[in-house]
Amino acid sequence: MALGDGVLLAVSGGADSIALLHSTVELWGRKSSSIVVGHVNHNLRGVESQRDEEFVGEVAADLGVRFQSIRLETGQLSDQPKVTLEEAARNSRYNWLTKLAVELGTSFVVTAHHADDQAETVLHNIVRGAGLRGLRGMRSSRKLPDERTLIRPMLGIHRVEIDAFLDRGGCEFRFDPSNLECQFTRNKIRQDLLPLLQAEFNPQVVKNLNSLSLIADETAEFIEQIAEELISESIHHHDSTSCRLNVAPFLKWPSVVIRQSLILLWDRLNWPRKKMTSRHWKQLADLTLAATNSEFDLPGFVHAERSGTLLRLTRKTDSSLRR
Repeated sequence: MALGDGVLLAVSGGADSIALLHSTVELWGRKSSSIVVGHVNHNLRGVESQRDEEFVGEVAADLGVRFQSIRLETGQLSDQPKVTLEEAARNSRYNWLTKLAVELGTSFVVTAHHADDQAETVLHNIVRGAGLRGLRGMRSSRKLPDERTLIRPMLGIHRVEIDAFLDRGGCEFRFDPSNLECQFTRNKIRQDLLPLLQAEFNPQVVKNLNSLSLIADETAEFIEQIAEELISESIHHHDSTSCRLNVAPFLKWPSVVIRQSLILLWDRLNWPRKKMTSRHWKQLADLTLAATNSEFDLPGFVHAERSGTLLRLTRKTDSSLRR
């Protein structure tokens, strides 16, 4: 990351993000003019949310860095079907941060996720039914819209190390009591499940879950490289509503590689895959390897048909469904 690009730090006011802010200013020194603090006030805790915003603004001013904030009524978004309050808050936060990064001409959005967060994420994904992607947890970096990049430089740092850093520097931070409430699954994992695993099974469980995520990430990257090559080799035609694949290149690979190739294809076509379960991906992989012709429907109004050496995938659009 080049200093000239600048960074947009996502700072809530909690211990983790305040540590991120102080350590970034400490590391960059006179380059602090390249640092911008972005704060999202979701207004979920009334006056306390306002105080969080004011606190972050004051810390930014004391450190001599720019401060930008926005108030988002995230509570209204939780009324959307199948969108939890946590998801609504996260989506609106990243959308605003990306938009702000574009306005500022900043290439990087930086968050304070750390090793304990990673352990919670991996456990959360396992509980919900994770595949290899879920075991990867959070990536150290990922692409955002408009050619921006999200980076998580603290993923290798544990919470106890963050607390020690704040203590040494006498850094104040805000505490959100809603983090102790167990109505959210993530909070239950943080407050109940992880401490139980550490106390009753293995005190190194956070470290081990982080190691698992790294192994899963390396494995997934290797499979994705093969999948990229397979898709490029096999694709005959594709547009927004259809795709034809030659199945011959897939026949020498195991089902796990084929499933990853098909997931990659869905992403390339920008087809929705939220309702595609592991059963659906296996069904489609089996069709690709099948010796006989067959066809069936998949979630997202996608029809799959095997005919000879071709796999045809067709997706009905909203306009065709209305006719």
